[in-house]
Amino acid sequence: MLIASLIAGVLVLTALSLAGSYLERRQKRRFEQEELARLLAQSSAPSNGRSPEPVPTSVVDTNRLSARLGTNKDGAVSWRPLALPNPHLLIVGGSGSGKSQTIKAVCHELRKATAVVVFDVHGDLAIDGATTHELHFESRYGINPLVLSLDPKGGGPVAQKEIVRTRLQRTFAPMGSVQLGVLDDLLRRCYEARGITQEDHASWRKDPPTFADLEERLAKDIAGTKTPERLQALKTKISTVFDCKVFSKPTLPIAATGITRLDLSRLGLDIQFLASDVLLRHLFREAMLAGEAEEGELRYVFVIDEAKLLVSRGKDDPLGIINRLATEARKYGVGLLLASQDLEHFSRDILNNVATKLVLMHSETAIRATASKLLLEKEQLQALKEPFVGLAKFGGTGWRRVQVQPYFARV
Repeated sequence: MLIASLIAGVLVLTALSLAGSYLERRQKRRFEQEELARLLAQSSAPSNGRSPEPVPTSVVDTNRLSARLGTNKDGAVSWRPLALPNPHLLIVGGSGSGKSQTIKAVCHELRKATAVVVFDVHGDLAIDGATTHELHFESRYGINPLVLSLDPKGGGPVAQKEIVRTRLQRTFAPMGSVQLGVLDDLLRRCYEARGITQEDHASWRKDPPTFADLEERLAKDIAGTKTPERLQALKTKISTVFDCKVFSKPTLPIAATGITRLDLSRLGLDIQFLASDVLLRHLFREAMLAGEAEEGELRYVFVIDEAKLLVSRGKDDPLGIINRLATEARKYGVGLLLASQDLEHFSRDILNNVATKLVLMHSETAIRATASKLLLEKEQLQALKEPFVGLAKFGGTGWRRVQVQPYFARV
């Protein structure tokens, strides 16, 4: 009798559990349907002046944007940025491996689908159809670090002063608190001379000052004080930003599609770093202000040859622009193409957040380090003995051999 009662009790509990699970699934399904209906309603009736969140379509053409790298025994090998966890590509290879020709080939393939911005530090990435801006003492355009963000929650002269101070401090280290304080005051007065203040958001749309204004105001302060030593020391430290004139000109235009190439080869390393850093931050900020990208949208691809230029000064700094782009840019429709001779130049954030990697021929001394970082066998890298022969990895797939078709064979 006791056993029968226990069995009956177990059966009752089992039935109640099954019923509870069924009701829970029904409730979850009903919630999902209501949530979908709410999202669809938001897409047609935004409230409080805010744009609705994009609702992904049921079918997304992730193959729309594709760059053919080359071929292997199975056929064509292509990079499809939108079909991967992120639209980033890293190319690593030694001198003479075909890196520059590979970069140009990828840019050529992407030119009709998105805005490709090439940061060319050696002047050897000329591409047919690209709009090229040479940056030098006499160039028409430059890069203005004092251009303001119009975002009312994070823009204006106060935010921009902080950005400029930080960039100059990193470029011309060491820079002490006294010099930074003097620089902050100079920048504030430069904006005020143009009628731009933090409180008046409408004033942010006025033409901003340039480094020519900063140089002029600094010179006046030096001439007008009996103890100009601190001011003169600041001017001496940052004099190259004034001498090159790149930061005293209108900011160069970036095309909405096609290739815009920045030829930085005539600038010194410090100015190359500062110019690239300023423009990348400006373009990334524009992408963020435009909001999260819709599914299948790629607004920019930033192409950075010799990426050590931008990562060597604080490789693991989470606020370094390349690290930020690697970890944050995907949701704003921004992709990266980074190239270097040595993986040691890249942080763990970059290596972990770049979905596509292409390894070309290496020098013997670099093989061990690259193999260790990318979980390759040394023998696999040692087998890459000629230009344009490499190993490619796309997301979670395995490594595959590829014969890269160079740019000169495509045009």
